[in-house]
Amino acid sequence: MKKMKLSDLKTGMWAKSRNGDMSLVMRDHVSISSSDGIFIDKCGYFEFKEYNDDMTDCEFTERDIIEVFIPDLEKCTLNGDGLISIWKRKELPKLAPFEKEFLKALKPAYRNGWIARDKGGDLYAHDREPIKNGLGWVSRYCYEISDFANFPLFSRESFTWCQWEDEEPWYIPDLLKEA
Repeated sequence: MKKMKLSDLKTGMWAKSRNGDMSLVMRDHVSISSSDGIFIDKCGYFEFKEYNDDMTDCEFTERDIIEVFIPDLEKCTLNGDGLISIWKRKELPKLAPFEKEFLKALKPAYRNGWIARDKGGDLYAHDREPIKNGLGWVSRYCYEISDFANFPLFSRESFTWCQWEDEEPWYIPDLLKEA
């Protein structure tokens, strides 16, 4: 699942917070809370209403949800053993000064687009969100080879945090917002 929201959580799922604590998700029929759901951990519980829809805590970053699991029904125990990860928060990298300035200097169509690295290690900027294929990333709405809206930026020296193994391309406005 690419993006997960608080509203996607179901009873029986497990959530891992930034501080490493594991919590069981309980929704519906939760009589101890006026909230839509709760996270139960070893110390008590936190209510869904204490979280934003992107699963960040409204007050404390150490309680942000960074990973969500479902139980493997053959192996799962109440202590959280036997879980299968279904979502992990993609943390934004700290840009080097050159990377930040380079992204800011891109033409607006690309500055408001995505970057991704292909299997050969080359980095590309896309004006539309690309999808991953066997060797690289292809812009979703490009139908002809001559119509691709991307260009090579660098090889492996810059943007080392952008890897072929990434499941999603990096959205440039988000990168610049954090820089």
